[in-house]
Amino acid sequence: MIYVVLLRHGEAYPSSVNPERPLTEKGVVETKKVAKALKKLSVNFDTVYHSPKLRAKQTAEVVAEELQITNLVETEELLPEADPQNIKELIDNKEGKAIFCGHLPHLARLFGLLYLGIDNDKVIDLRTSGGVGLKKGHRWVLDFAIYPSLLD
Repeated sequence: MIYVVLLRHGEAYPSSVNPERPLTEKGVVETKKVAKALKKLSVNFDTVYHSPKLRAKQTAEVVAEELQITNLVETEELLPEADPQNIKELIDNKEGKAIFCGHLPHLARLFGLLYLGIDNDKVIDLRTSGGVGLKKGHRWVLDFAIYPSLLD
């Protein structure tokens, strides 16, 4: 079985405040909330993939720490304007359970490709620290959608 979580990075400072755009305190807190909820799924994730942008890397690190995942993989294929087909191919060719931390519009397009078979960034609107879980048996099934505001 293949199980993936597509997770948008947490809230980050605007580039006018910090050009590297690290997570805000709220971004860290909300990401921890979501990570704790993911832990309750009792899914043993083997890898967290993340974009090289600082906000996605920090999101991945928070999630990996909470879920005790030691395998973090940085890839430019999760950048906002990267072709989601490349990550889809990675997912299609790998058994396992992984989390993908990235950005819009990329994650929305990837969701569309996996779940609906269409490359369209309008099929889902992931908020910061929000995510979706998908599992694949003979077809992709939406397992959950999660946002920090649902966990208050």
